Amino acid sequence: HLLEQSYDYADALAFASLLLTILNHANSVKLACLAQLVNVLAPISTEHDGGILKQTIYYPFAVLANSVKGYQSLSVSGEVPCYLTKRFGEVKALYQNVAYSKEKGEYVVSLLNVGEEEIDLNLEFPSAGELVKEWKMEGYSAHQKNTFDDPFAVSPKQSDCSIHIDRKLHRCLKPLSFYVLYI
Repeated sequence: HLLEQSYDYADALAFASLLLTILNHANSVKLACLAQLVNVLAPISTEHDGGILKQTIYYPFAVLANSVKGYQSLSVSGEVPCYLTKRFGEVKALYQNVAYSKEKGEYVVSLLNVGEEEIDLNLEFPSAGELVKEWKMEGYSAHQKNTFDDPFAVSPKQSDCSIHIDRKLHRCLKPLSFYVLYI
């Protein structure tokens, strides 16, 4: 347990922002290492008796790795909401990535709200489609953690759906939330 660290929901959101930044610069980032992003090697912790714990940072990594492999990251434009911090001044509240598979004709849209306020977002696509699945992490306190006693305290919720999109999709992103939409 020397190198294992306990991660909270805020760590998961910070890690997701780094992953989305890497995806948005995939044209120049050829290789990225998990250890340098979180400073320790412990997205999964273990106990001597065989217990396994998926840390909060495990989920953004697993979902994005499985969702966008083989997809092309697209350039996203539009205004991004910001908020003011004492230490860093004005920082962006919204991180986003859109990945597309020409072969499958599918989009994967990743949206991260690191701010304390809801964000109303309107997405526009080149053609009509259907939202078929949504993965989300929302409603957790920033310092909430997974433990061996409560291993799913902070974990994603996935829902299958069938919502027709006529080129436009409106989403209200809750404060401190992460979504992956499959279109």
